[in-house]
Amino acid sequence: MVTYASYVAPRAGIVGAVYMQVQNVGLERGIYYLNSEQDYRDRNNLTVTISAENMRSFLPDMDPNEIGRWLMGRDIFARGVARRVRIDFMKDDGKPSGKYYYQVQMRLNDASDLEIVGLGATLNK
Repeated sequence: MVTYASYVAPRAGIVGAVYMQVQNVGLERGIYYLNSEQDYRDRNNLTVTISAENMRSFLPDMDPNEIGRWLMGRDIFARGVARRVRIDFMKDDGKPSGKYYYQVQMRLNDASDLEIVGLGATLNK
């Protein structure tokens, strides 16, 4: 999916589903970034993005900062459109530096587009 999404960019994205193990998690400006590789800049990485608000529907009582640690190593199933996105490096003043890289992201708009495999068993100890 990552290779094909890169190939059809910037004209299109790839509709599909992915089953992956979360290797790295980021939280920035209310968005969780669930990465398939430890290095989110790896050209084979797929980043699944979901809002913190939607993530709370899965883990309502968990501290938002703990959710990232809890997700590490977990398997997820996500449905959406994978697109290549340009990520700009920013200067300290908040302006683009002129350096950038590309990342393939699947942005989820709804909590129903994500399944955290085994979540029920984990929460019902």
